[in-house]
Amino acid sequence: MEKAKAASTGKKAQVNTRQKNGKALMESLTSNQIATILDILFSDKESHRFMDRFRKADADMAATIETILNAEALVDRNKNQTGAPLAPSKQRLLENWDSLWRKWNDCVYQVGDEHGKYAESENDWEPPFFDGSALAFDLEPIAEEMLPLIEAVFPLKDDPEMFSAALEEIEDNIHGYPEWMSVEDYDGCTLENNTTKCVLKWFWLAVQEESKPGAVFVSRVLDMEDDLKLVALDDQETIAFFSELPETARREVYLHLKAGKEKLYMESIHSKWHKIHHLFEKAFDPAKALETNKKYLADNWRYGLPLIQDALKRTDLKQAEAFLEKTFAALQRIGTDNPWQPENGLLKEMYYFSSKENNDHKEICALLEIWSQVAKQRGNNKRSAAVELQRVIYNSRDNWAEVIDNYNRLLEPDTEKVLEQLITQWQNETIQSSLERREPGKHEDTYIHWLLAAELNPKENAALFHEKMGKWLNEINQNGNVFDKRWRELARLTKDLPNERRIQEDFPFFTKTVLPNDYGDSDLTPSRRAALKKLNMDQQYPMIMKIWEKHLGRILPNPTLARASNYTPHAQWLKALHEISPARYARIIGEWRLIHKNRKNLWRDIQALKLPL
Repeated sequence: MEKAKAASTGKKAQVNTRQKNGKALMESLTSNQIATILDILFSDKESHRFMDRFRKADADMAATIETILNAEALVDRNKNQTGAPLAPSKQRLLENWDSLWRKWNDCVYQVGDEHGKYAESENDWEPPFFDGSALAFDLEPIAEEMLPLIEAVFPLKDDPEMFSAALEEIEDNIHGYPEWMSVEDYDGCTLENNTTKCVLKWFWLAVQEESKPGAVFVSRVLDMEDDLKLVALDDQETIAFFSELPETARREVYLHLKAGKEKLYMESIHSKWHKIHHLFEKAFDPAKALETNKKYLADNWRYGLPLIQDALKRTDLKQAEAFLEKTFAALQRIGTDNPWQPENGLLKEMYYFSSKENNDHKEICALLEIWSQVAKQRGNNKRSAAVELQRVIYNSRDNWAEVIDNYNRLLEPDTEKVLEQLITQWQNETIQSSLERREPGKHEDTYIHWLLAAELNPKENAALFHEKMGKWLNEINQNGNVFDKRWRELARLTKDLPNERRIQEDFPFFTKTVLPNDYGDSDLTPSRRAALKKLNMDQQYPMIMKIWEKHLGRILPNPTLARASNYTPHAQWLKALHEISPARYARIIGEWRLIHKNRKNLWRDIQALKLPL
């Protein structure tokens, strides 16, 4: 008995010694050195002899080691293959997860502290407010690391309420701010993409044992939203997550939304539940989906295309065109009771999307193309031509050649009147976009008017353009008051000249300071420049630069009007003048030395540009 006890005690002592040795190695060696020791130990083909002892010490550890050794053997047998990423042990997985959760909690703990990170104020004298976007921003990279671990961690944690409790904690902490911060007057905290995915994935894994997981899942998400007033999931990410559920689950979600109290959520087309319901409705009840499209078309023009396609499928051209009219009325928010007539005016400019790659832009172009074909099939050539010109202008409004070529292509005796009305409106909007922003219709007769007229009808208007241009330039040259009034148009013309690069090379500071920078207008510049090149406007280059040389000094900014002694613009305009006309620069700088001799900062800024004094 004593021998057995002594043997047992000896084994325990050996185990304790080995444990101490392990800890001593971890404390004494670097991670790389420990990895080298393990490589040496496991390079022996007999290394599998340790497996029984590993299993007795830690089954999870043993399983991970065995996986690694088997994977290494497989790679050795297939020299051309690379090893697949290996899953960490369960303990290491939990260690990583808990580390991320500590980072999460570090962020959440600061919520509710009026002096903490998320209590922001725009100015020192203003009370702070809760910055929910900053919290969401900080949680997002943590969630990004959590996301690939969730499926493996969920069964190890066995805590289906982990994320709902975490969001409730954020909500409670937000309520912890003092009343005078009026936190509830703000938007709270809307979680970003990865954080939303983590929450929904955890909820989804928690319902896998349910008989109808889809229905239970959507019910729990809705219950969570009811409980939370200041914390919300990202709408688009929520829609995307639901759309990727298995088909059976999607059907369960649809039936649950269709039958339950959630109908209240779906009355607003802006609600994500309306969008999820309609997405699944299209898949599982197409006829009902078309009814929804018709019901909400006035509020969302994107609901028009399915109705139009359905009418075309039934060869009901009259109804298809009625839906087209209502769709474009909805787009422009003029109400479907007042259908938009494409012959009467262009689409409102505010509904032009910024990029041709924008999905809405593509869909509007497709709708206009469909409409042109429908009108033609119904025998309405005027409307067909009007819609086709609308499409060209919508898609290429800044490309003069494209618009004018198509206008001429569509021009026929029966379409002339309606197309002329549309092209005139396009001309006016193009002129307004090219010059300084003013009230529509208030532009004086400018070179862009003459230029567009010459593009539309070169035979009749090219000579008239040159006549008007010559007269205008002579008037500006001879009359300084006219220059003062029209110099911005002259600057636009100078920038549009085909040899603008020469101006930029010869007068870089003048180009940068005086000429327009084309911000927001870069798409129009090539069209104007191409039109001027056709009319050989480079021949007017000497005259245009002569005008600048003579009159630029008239529009220099006045130093007496400088704000906070900031004379940088004054110095920049002086340098532009020095490039154009050194003689006039010398005269003005002499006058300024007398008038503004006490403005030390003015002379400092002038000297900073290395201008002669």
